[in-house]
Amino acid sequence: MVFYLWIAGHTHIADRPYDRAFPFTGRDRDTLDQNEADMDTSLHIALSDNDPGDRKQMERLLGRESDKRVNTTGVFYIDTFGGVEAILASPIHYDAYFLDNTDPVCNSYDIAKAIRDKGILSPIVYCVSTVDYRQSGPMLSNCVFMNKPIKVADLSLVLDEIITQKKENYIPTIEMRNQYETFYLEAKNILYFVGDGYNVEVHMTDGSIKKLPLSSIACTEISILFLNSGSSTMRRS
Repeated sequence: MVFYLWIAGHTHIADRPYDRAFPFTGRDRDTLDQNEADMDTSLHIALSDNDPGDRKQMERLLGRESDKRVNTTGVFYIDTFGGVEAILASPIHYDAYFLDNTDPVCNSYDIAKAIRDKGILSPIVYCVSTVDYRQSGPMLSNCVFMNKPIKVADLSLVLDEIITQKKENYIPTIEMRNQYETFYLEAKNILYFVGDGYNVEVHMTDGSIKKLPLSSIACTEISILFLNSGSSTMRRS
């Protein structure tokens, strides 16, 4: 049986954050609009389960769902993790996370909280076996619970919902990283940049500051705009 708890308000259709955040040229806007129109609906999925047998079974189930959708919504790319450290160290922003880690020191709820703390709002699917993650702490946003053994029909419904979220709730983010961590930030939450052409401080609307090398900003449009701004400070218009 599957228990849904998709919490609204955390992933929503955005009115293009870059319109409010940065004075992009018309060509820049056309490029980003085209990127949204061409968005791939295939899924990149992280699967973390400390039981090798269960992990392999879930990998097979997701693979079969991928095969069924190859000519419709697209294939699934699945990365599997057996340990907590591995999935938390991964710099990739996945479209969905399937978790069942029962380690009493750091279980799936702790992993999910760490994912949310990074600013990643992708759906999290708790695959419940010996630990009921509903009892592990305050409910996190955009989560769903599935009891093991996983039923194919329930898994298919959950994947349909994840694909719908990706298509309808798409919010462009800017990937930034320093030597310690990776951030995924919405442009509307960036107040201004301060830097010298090599390093940059990203000042956020909540008062926080992200410090990183300019080369780590993955969004080409933002990097070019900063480099061509003619000033060590670039503020929102």
